[in-house]
Amino acid sequence: MERKFLDLLVDPITQQPLLWDATQLELKSTTSGKHYPLYGQVAVILEPLLGSFLEPSLLHQQYGTHFDYQHHYEQDAVLFDYSEQPESQATIHENRRLHQAIFSIIRPRQHLLLDVGCGNGWAAQEALKKGLTIISMDVSRANPEKAIQQYPHEKHFGLVADAFQMPIKDAALDAIIASEIMEHVADPQKFVAALYEKLRPGGQLIITTPYNEKIEYYLCVHCNRPTPKHAHLHSFNEHNIQKLFPVGSTSRWEAFSNKYLAKLRTHVLLKHLPFGVWRAVDKLINRLIWQPTRLLMEITKPE
Repeated sequence: MERKFLDLLVDPITQQPLLWDATQLELKSTTSGKHYPLYGQVAVILEPLLGSFLEPSLLHQQYGTHFDYQHHYEQDAVLFDYSEQPESQATIHENRRLHQAIFSIIRPRQHLLLDVGCGNGWAAQEALKKGLTIISMDVSRANPEKAIQQYPHEKHFGLVADAFQMPIKDAALDAIIASEIMEHVADPQKFVAALYEKLRPGGQLIITTPYNEKIEYYLCVHCNRPTPKHAHLHSFNEHNIQKLFPVGSTSRWEAFSNKYLAKLRTHVLLKHLPFGVWRAVDKLINRLIWQPTRLLMEITKPE
């Protein structure tokens, strides 16, 4: 395990440094005395979220229910293999363009990246191609381990942790990617704030989420209460994201990936175009018919 990676890690509760025990292959908290194991390139530093830290989402407030999202997404990663390719070629094309949009704005000087909610490890694949160091993070151990197995590299590390109790030193990261994650969390404002404090001056926080999504609900067969499709708790647009931008940051947004281009199956032709050309076509169509499906936020910490 790279010492540079280990030196970034701190106690998730107290934010104090962790001691590396090379004989036991674990990290120890200098304040709580707790031990955190390492499995190959993956460090497991996950603590149950402090009870009063997060208010439940409006959905859970409405029905008086408790959402243990750590346990939920641990089980989710076990039941569903995110490394599998979607069956739909249109979805594969849409995902590829989303990933290209994210990496097209990462500045060349950003060398150390964190991928929050790493899923199948796609960000690691792109980052390693560019010679960057990346940490694939998730609350489930299954996803970072699969990401490391799929993209093994001396510059690729796994971290099992919670974004709301991040075991990484403040001001330590050059860039953070949180793609298609924020719509799932109980408190988006605290989510953004927690990630932002881990950025170095000049660092970038890049967040993507569905644009102006109309959230659909199903009746859960277990509890007979409404449950949102895809576990999306929030919908975002250019208006309600303004309150999420940290004071003093330089922030911008863009919406893209026109819905009708997907419905008309234009991916059959557009998938062959370079990203810049596809982006120009998408912008033109959105000027004519404003129907983007993706929202990207770029938040930069001042130097």
